[in-house]
Amino acid sequence: MRAPPVFIMAGGEGTRLRPLTSNRPKPMVPIANKPVLKHTFETLLSFGFKKFILTLHYMPMVVEKYFGNGSSIGAEVSYSIEDRPMGTAGGVKSAIEMYGVEEGTILVWSGDVLSYFDVSDMLDFHKDKGSILTIASTKIDNPVEFGVLVFDDEYRVKRLQEKPSYSEVSSLWINCGIYILEPEAYNQIPPGKSYDFSKDLIPQLISEGEPVYIYPLKGYWNDIGTPLNYLQANIDVLNRRAGMLKPAGLEYEPGIWVEDPDVINNIHLTPPVAIGGGSTISSDASIGPSSVLGRNVSVGDGVSISRSIIWDSSVIGAYSRIDGSIICESCILGESVLCNPGVVVGDRCRIGKHSVIRSSIRIWPERLVDSYSIVSSDIRWGIRWYSTLFTVEGVTGAVNVEVTPDFAAKLGLAIGSWLNIGGRVAVARDNSTISRMIKRSLVSGLLAAGIDVENLTVTPLPLLNSYIPRYKLDGGVYVSAPAHAPGHIVIKVLDRHGVEIGGSERRAIDEILFKESFRRVKPEDIGELTYPTGFMEEYVDDLLARSSIGSLRGIKLVVNAVEGSTSAILPILLDRLDADVFLLGVRSVRSTKTKGILEEVEATSRVVRSINADLGFIFDCSGSRILVVDDEGIPLQSELTLGMLAYYLAEIGSIGNVVLSSCIPESIYNYISNLGYNVMRCKRDPSALLRSIIDSKAVFGGDETGRICISRLTPFFDSIASMLVMLELLSKHRISSIRRQIPLKYKVDGSVELPRRSMSRVIARLREELGDYDAPGIEGLKIIEGDVYISIVPSLEEPKILLYVESENPEIAKSILRRYEDIVKLIVSSEG
Repeated sequence: MRAPPVFIMAGGEGTRLRPLTSNRPKPMVPIANKPVLKHTFETLLSFGFKKFILTLHYMPMVVEKYFGNGSSIGAEVSYSIEDRPMGTAGGVKSAIEMYGVEEGTILVWSGDVLSYFDVSDMLDFHKDKGSILTIASTKIDNPVEFGVLVFDDEYRVKRLQEKPSYSEVSSLWINCGIYILEPEAYNQIPPGKSYDFSKDLIPQLISEGEPVYIYPLKGYWNDIGTPLNYLQANIDVLNRRAGMLKPAGLEYEPGIWVEDPDVINNIHLTPPVAIGGGSTISSDASIGPSSVLGRNVSVGDGVSISRSIIWDSSVIGAYSRIDGSIICESCILGESVLCNPGVVVGDRCRIGKHSVIRSSIRIWPERLVDSYSIVSSDIRWGIRWYSTLFTVEGVTGAVNVEVTPDFAAKLGLAIGSWLNIGGRVAVARDNSTISRMIKRSLVSGLLAAGIDVENLTVTPLPLLNSYIPRYKLDGGVYVSAPAHAPGHIVIKVLDRHGVEIGGSERRAIDEILFKESFRRVKPEDIGELTYPTGFMEEYVDDLLARSSIGSLRGIKLVVNAVEGSTSAILPILLDRLDADVFLLGVRSVRSTKTKGILEEVEATSRVVRSINADLGFIFDCSGSRILVVDDEGIPLQSELTLGMLAYYLAEIGSIGNVVLSSCIPESIYNYISNLGYNVMRCKRDPSALLRSIIDSKAVFGGDETGRICISRLTPFFDSIASMLVMLELLSKHRISSIRRQIPLKYKVDGSVELPRRSMSRVIARLREELGDYDAPGIEGLKIIEGDVYISIVPSLEEPKILLYVESENPEIAKSILRRYEDIVKLIVSSEG
């Protein structure tokens, strides 16, 4: 069979691989002294492929300059350069149209993966199956960063999950980014439009019932997605674990690859190693095992290099020790420098003598490290490295360690650069001095990017949420220092609707900050800073106008602001209510020694009991969450509060959709359903939960942590609005009497720690061995044993598996929890 043309997608930026890809596209990073693309060409040429068309976007000249028309490697190479990213499939479609490829089979290859397998066998498999699109697939332990493929016994694809969460993983087989397509498949790619294989074309073909198959790849594949994977790829090639892929040069002795044999005379080498031409190595240096030196590298006296990669033109000073590290191009390391495992030093860095770089540190290009330094955090903008800036709670970190004023200013610049010049945003904070410091720096960055800032100073988050759409702003930022995490900061970025930004917006800001591609405007375009007034009174007026509280005369309330941001607004609101209020924890500036939330709950309960109050409320520092204490001084679980709200809203005829976090107990879920609501489950991510409440036009929604949204009053998680609706209920019923009507089962929880890399594999094993019932919105596993409910879910922020058991009997719940903890521990242990 005549070899079809090959389309190599080589436009990748390799964001996760930075700083290796700061100055080159990912397909051009060297593996054993050859660019990834050169390995790819050699592989495909060995199987008879001759015609190659490369789709380029990021730094295209680097690729074109290296390969030219392909004559130097015995290939015919053409290029299709995208002015804007067209997506994987869209880029291939543009190249097909540009070069007029005749109707027939094509091979598509991701240029930023390193792979070797029998491509001819994949072609035969494709033809034998009658497939119109065949996907090379391999099985890995942690597939959450990839497209996951679910297929039948004949390898026909049933569905593709694009980058699932740990709880959603249905298979460990992933999309390798290598495809064989027939015209029936690629003719469905719309021309001139951004279009993706995984997100668009493959799901479309599957939904239409077209024959799409996986080819189980029998060979080597490495996506080189992280520096650790990159290091492993080099080691695999050196150790002959990557098929027929070879280092540059000749094998001078077994396991010793050199481009210039004179370089290694009288040198102590421990195979396998690869040494580039023009390098100079001191006779008493020790190189290897599993190490690569690029071209024109200089290695001084007494240097030890093991399991490390040194790129071209770098200098390693005398008596330095490089272990499990990557040193990029044209770096200079002084004498006696120690690079511990996992270190990455970007291009053209200077590391002073006697410096120690601790494990897993990344240093961005052209940075300077003074002599005798101990580098304990990434040198980029002053914080430790995270694969993404945002967590489910926003941008978080330790103050003055991970979130510094310098970082906050750059984050403000990134947010401002993401918005259009001249945009208007509101910023607010809680009442801690830590938040004030970080917010001031963040505001300076926004102003420098040409953004006008309305500074609301100390304001609850729900008020900021509503302020943004009310005054038609472009977004907002909220800064808080949670009392339950002393010394930490949380920064939330809001869109023009007042809702936390989602995945694509987060990635856009992350990329701007990552690349430091900030917009710095002319002096005359610097944003203006203003301080609005009267907005708190407007907010209170609006809430009271929407609520229907009856007379509270003779009612006693205990309200605890826990020295948080609601301190600024509760006195205004409570002064308008006809109730006797005992107010706790109201301070304009939070004290440095705050109580934990359990202490605050106990203190509120004591006061409720001592003064025979009718109801107590505890607010979190940002004002977005609330805890309730009933008239008997009993703290209510957040699930109970949701049940009470459902009871009251049903009583007044407000029935409709309800959205609950997937961790709400089944007993509450069933209770609310039986009241006549259409109850929908949603992921635990608070941003996703709120968007689901808004999109479904739900009557209300909430989670197990005290976040509640009452849509009649406000479309946000608002503790003050929640308090007002509880007061509506109180004006009609005694709270403890309603509590007794709600059938909340006894609930116990536990957790099992495990390596993060094992999470997907363990969840998949648990699902395979335990089974669970499938329902929309369910995360992880939900298991039913009689009247006992067991939930097993991955933690959103820590490498843990969380277990919840609900039962009428506390002893049964504890016994079942222990049993399932043992099962999870056994599987974690067996998966290594």
